[in-house]
Amino acid sequence: MRILRNNLRLIANGSGELNLLNIKHVPHSADVAEGDILITSGLGNVFPEGYPVAVISQIKRDEGRPFAMVKATPLARLDRLRYLLLLGQQEMPLAPLNATENRVIKGDLNE
Repeated sequence: MRILRNNLRLIANGSGELNLLNIKHVPHSADVAEGDILITSGLGNVFPEGYPVAVISQIKRDEGRPFAMVKATPLARLDRLRYLLLLGQQEMPLAPLNATENRVIKGDLNE
């Protein structure tokens, strides 16, 4: 994911609590502020780019630790979700797939 304000890339991990994410490996000098909005980066081609995910809720910069301790609050109310639908663009295959064999069939395209 990345910060909407400055495009700084971050990695979020679950904390075991529904309303809290841990942001790991954030240097003390990183431009991160409480209230920053985190959005999907699109890297890895798992989630489309630009979906809002969380808001930075807490930052502790202790120089005795190698990294700042950053926490974020998810924007979705995860305790209320039953279904989740992510929409994105996907390229069309070159030719129709044979459903039983899951392979491209030659000659199926109108040439």
